[in-house]
Amino acid sequence: MVRFLVEHNAPLYDTSSRGSNCLHIASSIGADSLVAYLLTKDFDLNDINAGGSDALYFAIVNGFPGIAVQLIEHGADVQYRNDQGETRLHSAAVRSDTALAAMLVASGLAVDAVDNWG
Repeated sequence: MVRFLVEHNAPLYDTSSRGSNCLHIASSIGADSLVAYLLTKDFDLNDINAGGSDALYFAIVNGFPGIAVQLIEHGADVQYRNDQGETRLHSAAVRSDTALAAMLVASGLAVDAVDNWG
């Protein structure tokens, strides 16, 4: 459906009132094939919405490690910290997702990072 819309000049890069784009939304709902398609388009993988979140954050907190891997492989910033100083690893730990946490550490994320509250 998205391909059809894009081929017929739908505004692919529009954002929601909170600044979320198609890639943010697809990452947050686990739409693997849509994320793969959007990665072929000219999206800034590290684009932050009004809440300080990007596509990789949405994939991690919503439990979609396959999408997280796709985003990292295409250059998403694993070192990003949100306004509270939380890293991607903090987000994975909140979900108790040890496999995703291990992948993030393997991608070079520091295990000893602290957030704004120590």
